[in-house]
Amino acid sequence: MKKYRRLLATVTALASIAAAIKVTANLISSGHIDTFIAVSDDVQTILNRSASFFIRCSTTSDEDEVKWFASLASSALLHSPADNASGVLFVTSANAAVASGAVAKNMLCSLATNAPRALAALVVWATDRAAAVTLLALAQEFAGLRGGPPAFAVYYDATVSLPTDKGSYKASSRESFFKLMEARNAFFARLLNVVGIDFVFSDMDVAFLADPLADLNVPLGVPAAFADAAATREEGLVPLKELQTFLPDIVYSTDTRDFFHNLNDPFERSPRIPKICGGFFFIRANNRTRTLWEYMRAQNLNDQWGMDQVLNGYIGTARNTDEALPRQLKEQQRVFDAVLVDPLPAGILKRKDARPKDALVDAQQTLRIRILSQAAYRAALPHYSDGGVVGDDYDVFVAELKVRGEKEVMFHPNYLAKFFDRCMLSFM
Repeated sequence: MKKYRRLLATVTALASIAAAIKVTANLISSGHIDTFIAVSDDVQTILNRSASFFIRCSTTSDEDEVKWFASLASSALLHSPADNASGVLFVTSANAAVASGAVAKNMLCSLATNAPRALAALVVWATDRAAAVTLLALAQEFAGLRGGPPAFAVYYDATVSLPTDKGSYKASSRESFFKLMEARNAFFARLLNVVGIDFVFSDMDVAFLADPLADLNVPLGVPAAFADAAATREEGLVPLKELQTFLPDIVYSTDTRDFFHNLNDPFERSPRIPKICGGFFFIRANNRTRTLWEYMRAQNLNDQWGMDQVLNGYIGTARNTDEALPRQLKEQQRVFDAVLVDPLPAGILKRKDARPKDALVDAQQTLRIRILSQAAYRAALPHYSDGGVVGDDYDVFVAELKVRGEKEVMFHPNYLAKFFDRCMLSFM
């Protein structure tokens, strides 16, 4: 009898959830945003017990938004292993095309299999109404039949209108791409300035082989051995070599066009920081990063090409277009100072900073950037142009990771067309 009652309770709960999703879908897709806001409390109570859906509209208060994100951070903290608790959120984004295709399921399947803690800390920014509906259903689908809360949270900002097609994630679709990149900057700035939370961001076209939150040792952003030795002073002038041991403000994967080992100049002519990838990073909310992202928005720079220029002390002479090539940039008075902090990624043996090691730098103003090893956080390099296929040298790079105490964490194919059309079933 007890077993029957539990089964009946589970079926009833799932029916209520399905009804809530249907109500949500109808209200959003029909355009009744105001109506949806009015009943959102009831819908969310049924949909999940952890308030895993938030919709921002013109009347939403900052206080409510901050409370929602804070509740998610607290939940992530509770679900973290006791020896690695952080409360850091894991954020990604999807529009209608991405949410409804194989790309979303690729990431979610890989997280469910290889990084369940990261999945529990995940917040997906739905950039349009249809994406929000699809993601709410996916969140329940990945929760399984346990009758528990959805597997991840969904955030939807109804105050902006963004492209819904696949092309908007490719630079070749210029207008859509730049509109989405501009919205990303605004979203990141809001998380830093209004919400005030540390977070890991990933594009959705990523398959995870291990837990990125654990590998990054969040909220520190470096392995324990380096964290123990890291300085924490925030003010005053310090020698450059000392600042290079500080904890990072931002930890980036890299979009360098080949493995660092194969390049005569791993920095690819950049004077201080190697090429970063805006598709995966960990960022700490502090005055330096808040100021950085406000500047990015003010200059209308995207979060990869533009960030490369800012971190290396360049200021563009034109908007971020094909005409605004590096040779057309001029180095002016440096707006931001940045240093490359420990540990250096595999393949880079020394820094490329013209300043003497004992040069004094402003600890309060200088951004600390860490770059991740490429074999650990691999992008779709032209060197390996056929999707997931790797060369004979890849085993050497993976072996090097093990010697360094690192491992493969993710594969980021950069929206190669074939990955929109097939799901990596090995993660299911």
